[in-house]
Order: sequence, then structure tokens, then C-alpha cells
Amino acid sequence: MIAFGQSSLTVLLRIYSLLPKFTHQKQLNGKTERNPKVKLAAKYYEESRADGFWVVDNSLVDDSGSKTLRNSRFPGIVNCHIELNEQISSRIRIAGPYWGLNLVLWARGLVDYPAIGIGSSYQYFLGGGFPNQLAACLAIPPLRRRVGVARLGSWLEETLKIIGPTHPAAPDLVQIRKQLALLTAASREQVAKFYKTWFDLVAAAPLPGRSLALFQDLSAAYALGRSLPEFEDEDTARRPESIAEPLMLNCL
Repeated sequence: MIAFGQSSLTVLLRIYSLLPKFTHQKQLNGKTERNPKVKLAAKYYEESRADGFWVVDNSLVDDSGSKTLRNSRFPGIVNCHIELNEQISSRIRIAGPYWGLNLVLWARGLVDYPAIGIGSSYQYFLGGGFPNQLAACLAIPPLRRRVGVARLGSWLEETLKIIGPTHPAAPDLVQIRKQLALLTAASREQVAKFYKTWFDLVAAAPLPGRSLALFQDLSAAYALGRSLPEFEDEDTARRPESIAEPLMLNCL
């Protein structure tokens, strides 16, 4: 967690103090483990006279499809933000970069700004490490997730046969199938454009109803994914609905 000051018209101008970093889920999953971190964060925030804070768990890959996300990791991070807000009255609150949990925290009003990644990853990496060489991924808009392109073509063909040409999700999937080679070469731009569209869709809802709007959006992705075949190369995220489900269940 980083506390920072505000000056002139810029937001991230000066770093006042480095607060506890969250580098492992055991620091956040349980209240007993969170309590000293939250208290220390509040102490440092007050001493630094900061205007805002930025919280990120750099060990979290929130689009991994891991079963722990739903029941422990997401609730632990959500509760951490609730507890931080009880201890710190901040003018600026940032969370992420994550793939979707940042949007959940923002939609619930627990942070003011959802940080996102630039490039191939939506995970925060500590300085001094080696950059990861990630395979190209494309966003699948109706599922609110990314998928590796290696065997995506065959999955698209099978899925379009299942849902038929009149399904609301068909136009997006047909476009990806037709332009698969072109989109693969520009995969970062394709994912970024989808993400902007997704963010704008949720942001259009009034603040009091934003979490419900995101819940409904993810519910539609979950329901669609349940009816579709698995992806072959997505490890723990082979099920199409595996990314939307834990995010959906932590929206409200």
C-alpha cells in the first residue's frame, strides 16, 4: 500500500510514505492477519499527512480461475478495504491493477479509482524482477475474460454452432473468428478496447446502483459461460464462466 500527496492538478505527484505491501494471500485472507496491517497503514497514513492511498496485492492473479478466489481471496481483499476505510478518511483511494476485482471494489464504493494494467498483464509486479513473456490473449467480451489464442479458433467454431446466429453474443464472437489473425497481432489493443468499453458500461450506472449493474453484467457472462464448452489451454480457468463467477459473487 502506498500513501501519496496531491499537488496542483495532478494526483500521483509525490510519494509520502511506503506502507505495508501485500505480497501473499495469508496477509489478507483472515481478519487476525489483517488487523496489524490495517493499524500500521492507518498510523503511517496519519504520520505522512497523505491525501490518498493505493492498495494492491501483487500476488493476486484474479483471472486465474482458482477456486480460492471465490471463498477466501476476494472476500479477504474486500474486507481489507472496508477496514481501511473505517480507519482512514482518505480523499483518494486506488485499488489494483487487477483484471476485475478492481472494478468490484470501485463499483461497491470502496475505492475511487480502479487501477488497470498496461500491456499483456493485469497483475502488479514488484520492481527489480524479470518481465514475464506472456502468450497473446484476446478478450471474449460476452464472457468478461481473456483467453489465449492458441486454440481459440476451434472453440469459437464450436461455440457459434451451440448458440446460433441470433444469440446476443454471436456478433462479438463472429467478429473475433473472422479477424482472429489480425486481432492476435494486435492483442493488447483488442483487450484494452474491450476493457474501456466494459468500464464505461458500468460507469454509466448511477453510483448507488453501480455494484448491482456490475453484478448483473457478470451474471449474464456467468450464465452464458455455463452453457459453453471448455477452453483447452486455460489451466484452472478452462471453464468459460470461471472468471465471472467469483467476481459476481463479491459484487454485493
